[in-house]
Amino acid sequence: MCIDAGLHYSLDSYNLFNPVENEVCKRTFWCVYIWDKQLGAHFGRPSLLRLRDCNVAEPTPVDDNYITREAIVTPPPGIECRLSAFLVSLRIMVVLESVLDVLPACESDQSDFFLLRATNLLYGMQKFRLMREEEALLDEIHQKIPAYWAHSPETLASEDKIRITQVKRLHCAEQFVRLLIHCHRFSEYFAKRTSGVRDEEQTDAEKEALIAAHEAALHVVFAHANIAQQGLMTYCEH
Repeated sequence: MCIDAGLHYSLDSYNLFNPVENEVCKRTFWCVYIWDKQLGAHFGRPSLLRLRDCNVAEPTPVDDNYITREAIVTPPPGIECRLSAFLVSLRIMVVLESVLDVLPACESDQSDFFLLRATNLLYGMQKFRLMREEEALLDEIHQKIPAYWAHSPETLASEDKIRITQVKRLHCAEQFVRLLIHCHRFSEYFAKRTSGVRDEEQTDAEKEALIAAHEAALHVVFAHANIAQQGLMTYCEH
């Protein structure tokens, strides 16, 4: 329905919608995009909405009360935009799309291996991929998280339920994607090590990937336990 409605296309160059309608279209599309990535991660589904098929811009980082049918008003200084947390979440999900886009093994008993050759043509050879680029993008997103939404002792001590639950949600989303990256990296190293005639000893890189995966998982578990201890699980669904 999202695609049929054309929400994956940019409407900025058309004078058909006022600012409120335009922002509603953007937010609706990116909400569906985020759900698509979450379903893909949780249930093993392939992505239905892919970034390469879309040219819609991110929502404008302005809260509702500063958007009118006539224009988008610049908020006064010192006002923290709640939508900025949504944008961070969206960017993490964009990285998640790349993490989930791992090609399955393509085997064929045909003499010309047509499907294998076609797959290589469409997607290129990805025999040994450690997802360094995805990890670098995630690091960049982490560094640019506004201080108001950053996972820090100051934010965790906040009494604002919306703030603290959003901080936890962003932290868990980031750590979950890191967990998948490190698990994939460990699998790549393991497959490479055991693909020979004889098993080789586990490498330091393989151990580091395994440890990093464990650390990311512990971050998620600790964050959930902390939220549950504060009685905020109904506010903070992951």
